[in-house]
Amino acid sequence: MAPALVGVLVALAPAAVAQNSPHTSAHASDPAGTAGPLNTPGTPGTPLSLRSALEAAWALHPASRAAGNRWAELEARALAAQTFTPGSPTVGWAHRTDALSSNAGLREYEAEVAVPLWNPGVRGATQHQVAADRGALEWQLRSERLRLAGEVRDAAAQVAWARAECEGAARKHLEASALAQDVERRVKAGETARVDALQAHASVQLAQGQLAQHDAALVRALGQWRALTGQTQEANLDEPLPDAAADRKST
Repeated sequence: MAPALVGVLVALAPAAVAQNSPHTSAHASDPAGTAGPLNTPGTPGTPLSLRSALEAAWALHPASRAAGNRWAELEARALAAQTFTPGSPTVGWAHRTDALSSNAGLREYEAEVAVPLWNPGVRGATQHQVAADRGALEWQLRSERLRLAGEVRDAAAQVAWARAECEGAARKHLEASALAQDVERRVKAGETARVDALQAHASVQLAQGQLAQHDAALVRALGQWRALTGQTQEANLDEPLPDAAADRKST
């Protein structure tokens, strides 16, 4: 049993899969299932590297989309913590007179400039808090990216496994069809009994049913892959693992 993968499943009813499968549709007019070979669904094109698939999946990840706003917020807090005042200075102006009352010649003018100041230790504490939040966000993004990398690799393996099973089922179906044709020829020639032809045709029908099931599994796996990465190309599982020392130097 293949491991379950995180992703969006493309729900397909077994009857609909059997009806829409490229294998079963081609054999709809051939009850014995003796038609020629057909391609498996979603034949892959140029393989996609796992690193490219991870980058594509990361671009669609919610954490990646929210990271830009979060980094901008931390940058603004860091710039504010580096200033000499926690806020902008204010300027006030006031004027008093008794010209409308006793008119005794009272004239009073008042100007005010207010500059907010950091409380002792608050500025340093704010800078340390911003640095800690930056480190926490960096580790959080790394953790999410590592988890996503595992999901991408599992989804790629699931697609490869489903395609291999589908191709194996297609080969078995072709072999059973060829055997049924040979048995049918021998029955017509009087070399074997009719019951042998019935058994061969039953084997073809069984192989065709298994092929339809593997077709449906491949369609589901491809749906999960596309929902996760947004790519129609499949991944190349033969890609060598990056050198750990070189990866640390690059970072």
